[in-house]
Amino acid sequence: MRTDRDPELDKVRRRYVAAGRRYLRLNYGIFRLTDRECRRFAQDLARAAQTITPRELGLLLDCGWRERKTAAWLIAIVGRTDFRPRLGELLLASEGPC
Repeated sequence: MRTDRDPELDKVRRRYVAAGRRYLRLNYGIFRLTDRECRRFAQDLARAAQTITPRELGLLLDCGWRERKTAAWLIAIVGRTDFRPRLGELLLASEGPC
């Protein structure tokens, strides 16, 4: 996990993770949205998924849970199959005793 202060990473976090408190809405916050807000959120998420670069996704996957969760959603929305191995590694690494 990255812990250094990287200006590029900070920019990516602001744009894709913190924008509109996206990482919070990807939890259960989406269920508190009105239909209109939910549509707007989904459209915004789809636009972000189309614009984020593979490098930026890699930066997010090297961070904490907020960044990883957001990156996983952005990867899934546009079906970026090139990230399947990396997501699999992360899932296996997070597996622990129940």
